[in-house]
Amino acid sequence: MIISILSISLWSVLSKNKTVIDSRIVSDTNILYAAPIEGFKRVIEPRVFAFPEDHGPHLDYQTEWWYYTGNLSDSNGRQFGYQLTFFRHGLSSQPITRTSEWAANQSYLAHFTITDIESGQFYFFDQVSRGAVGLAGATTEPQNIFVEGWSATNTQPTKLIARRDGIGLELNLMSTKAPTLQGDGGISPRSPKPGDASYYYSLTRMETTGVIQLDQQRFIVTGESWFDHEWSTGLLDRGQVGWDWFGIHLDDGQDIKWGQIRQPDGSLVVGNGTITGPLNPGRGGGFALLTDLQQGDMRLTVLDTWISPHNGNVYPSRWRMEIPKAGIDVEIYPVIPDQELRFSLITYWEGAIAVTGTHSGQGYVELTGYTVGDK
Repeated sequence: MIISILSISLWSVLSKNKTVIDSRIVSDTNILYAAPIEGFKRVIEPRVFAFPEDHGPHLDYQTEWWYYTGNLSDSNGRQFGYQLTFFRHGLSSQPITRTSEWAANQSYLAHFTITDIESGQFYFFDQVSRGAVGLAGATTEPQNIFVEGWSATNTQPTKLIARRDGIGLELNLMSTKAPTLQGDGGISPRSPKPGDASYYYSLTRMETTGVIQLDQQRFIVTGESWFDHEWSTGLLDRGQVGWDWFGIHLDDGQDIKWGQIRQPDGSLVVGNGTITGPLNPGRGGGFALLTDLQQGDMRLTVLDTWISPHNGNVYPSRWRMEIPKAGIDVEIYPVIPDQELRFSLITYWEGAIAVTGTHSGQGYVELTGYTVGDK
């Protein structure tokens, strides 16, 4: 996911009354390579995951995010996509000793998007704040992540709230499958180097109900969401330019996660994923057969590209995904081409997609490292 935007050296200029982002401009690629701060733990050894505790923060690690995406529709068939992501970054591994109530050793960032497929509109917003005076934070009891009014509260069901400029969502999410551990038992590598990894799990299919607000229009929606949670210390290595991430709900109940980290020539440093099978009888954290995917299991071919009219960035925009051992041969394409998020710290593409072929479905794709001039 978006590890790169968590170079909090850019966030360290924070005024007392409002958030201020350092005016120094750096490329997306430079942000990727910020060095880890001493004192934080690295992802070296396997761990025993515990739920629901692990849905909360892991402050011993420098970087963490909680990532929700989903595909929704109303009773008339009007379709929407959404993303709501919260990022935490430790500014120091030790508690702040200053007496000011504004002192903080955690910074938080959130991204919020809605894709309105019928109108072809894509709305994107961000918020950044310090973990002090109630502006932003992540708590374990209760499990709540919030950034200035946007929040994800991990109750039963999980509750998501975000609003900006007349655009908003209020959703309830209930997982229908047990957590899927990504990578090697929950350790997801970013390179062959020890410690270049994150702890990573997913709730791949969450039944979703709630409201989408577009100015004066309110839509009662239902659908399915995907939740990823990762924590780590350290970012990408030099020579890694970005990554492609796929989270797909197939209509037969299978969920595909695929992630790959690219080098400048397009070759892969790492590529892995999972297929979480259909739910066995029973609901609420039910058992589903898991299939691990390595680079040799996946053939992913780019069939088309999209050039951003805003900045000239060129993104893959249609793919053929072949997984022979699972009998899957599908095409993946965006529901609308322009789902590019353009912020002061980073520009990337993340949006709702559709799937056709041997299987049908929907989901989300994230593409980073395609910024012009950063290759």
